[in-house]
Amino acid sequence: MTSYMPTAWRTRKQRTEHLQQGWGFCYACKVCVGPNAVNIERRRERMLEIDQALAMFDKGFKALPGLKIFSTALQALRVSEELLSLLREDAITNFQLAQV
Repeated sequence: MTSYMPTAWRTRKQRTEHLQQGWGFCYACKVCVGPNAVNIERRRERMLEIDQALAMFDKGFKALPGLKIFSTALQALRVSEELLSLLREDAITNFQLAQV
C-alpha cells in the first residue's frame, strides 16, 4: 500500500490540501468518502488532538486555550495508549504505528 501522507491522523481537509498541493491530485478513498467516513474523521481528529498535545507535553509547553496538555508522564502514557487504540481501530498498523 502506498501512502502519500506523512502521518495517519490528518483531517480530511488537511489530507485534501496535502494531496492537492504536494502531489497535484485529489483522491477520494474510502476513508474520505466511504460509509464510515464520518466516524473515521472523528477518530482522525482525536488522533491529531492527541498528537499535538503529546508534542507540546514533550517540549514542556504550557496549555493553550482549547488544547489539553498533560501535567504528568502517566497522563501522557494513558493518552498514548488511546492513540494506539484509535490507530488499531482504523487498521493502521504499518509504518505510522511504528512512529508513535
